[in-house]
Amino acid sequence: MISLRDGRPADAAQLGPLFTASRQVLDFLPALHTPEEDRAFIARHILPNFRITVAELDGRIVGYMAESPNWIEQLYLDPTMLRQGIGSALLSAAQSRNEWLELWCFAQTCAAATSTNATALW
Repeated sequence: MISLRDGRPADAAQLGPLFTASRQVLDFLPALHTPEEDRAFIARHILPNFRITVAELDGRIVGYMAESPNWIEQLYLDPTMLRQGIGSALLSAAQSRNEWLELWCFAQTCAAATSTNATALW
């Protein structure tokens, strides 16, 4: 069962590779950074500056969301775990904390944003 919790600095070791793997699925985007640079970006910029919610399954992080007031900065899932309710659970958590939310997505990935939770954002 998926569980949600607040992110911690030590999560960078799992969030970096998850971010890299998720971005690699977006084959329309150029690869601009190495996996090491992605991990450093998560550790130095994302974790200290945003509210992080991680989704775990059996102790493994399978998704995360970086949030600021009324805004989803990042929402990434393990590419092998898509369509299992993880993104919806993360979005529901953010919705419970915010009166309204904004989330931008690439046109090529907006199919995922057609879930009930995502459409309620607009």
